[in-house]
Parts: sequence; structure tokens; C-alpha cells
Amino acid sequence: MTSLRAPVDIDAATTSTLATSSSSSSSSSSSPWRFDVVQYKLVVNVYVVTALCSFGILGNLVSVVVLGRDRSIRRTTGLLLRAVGVADTAYLVTCLLFQTVKTVHEVTDWLPATVRGAWPYVEPYIWPLASTAQTCNVWLVVVLTADRYVAICRPLHAAQYRLVS
Repeated sequence: MTSLRAPVDIDAATTSTLATSSSSSSSSSSSPWRFDVVQYKLVVNVYVVTALCSFGILGNLVSVVVLGRDRSIRRTTGLLLRAVGVADTAYLVTCLLFQTVKTVHEVTDWLPATVRGAWPYVEPYIWPLASTAQTCNVWLVVVLTADRYVAICRPLHAAQYRLVS
């Protein structure tokens, strides 16, 4: 049976202050809110984020495969849409690692000892990777928007601007 650990980011002074204020306003025990906060973090950051990221990764992979097989779509548009799918997938994978593993590491003892020991060394690299993937995604959407603008508003000049080497 696994157990929940006390959250790392809440110190004893905050706990006693909040427990005093909550017990003066209601007749609850000394700190029942603490377990509720831990459960909330666990449910949202582990179960909800895992489900959303899993569906997003699956959807992006299906999109990349379908767009790779579709020959009716123009080459640059298809390439940009596949690149957006890959960047989205990279962002979702890094967010899944960052949110889920960080919460499990802080709140529970579910991780094996090797992962628990390696996480402090891996964590500083996950956030920059997520930020890089998000930035790539934003700029790919900007380029895709410019590509569509040229194709729709300047159709006579579109062939000149839309070349893939």
C-alpha cells in the first residue's frame, strides 16, 4: 500500500497559521485541508493531465500519419501541419513528464528509488525542453498563417513564395 507524503512546499509555520484560522472559523480538526490539497494536486496534476496529454499525443500522432499519407494537400501546408503536430507532441510529452512526475515525486512515494534519485538531475532539463517546444509551436503556427494568407489573398503570387526545397 502506497502512502501520501506531506507536501514539500508547505512549512510548519504556514500549517499552524492555516490550521488555527480554519479551526477558528469552523469546528474541523487541526489540519484536514492539508490532505485535501494533496489529493487535489494528485488528481489534477497526475490523473487529469495524464489523460489530456495522452489524448493529445494520440491525436497528434494520428494527424501526422494522416497528413503524411495525404497527397492532395499542398506540400508546404502539409509539411507545416505535420511540423505543428510534432511540436505539439513534444510539448505534451515534456508537460506530461514535468507535471506528473514532479507531483508524484513531491506528494507520494510511488516512484521507484532509481527514478526518485534521478529526478532532481532530469528536472532542470524538462522545463527548457517544454518551453522550446512551445515556442517552436507558436512560430510554426505563425508561418502556417502566413502561408495560408498568401495562398488565399495573393493566389497569383503563391507559387513564388511557397517552395519547399
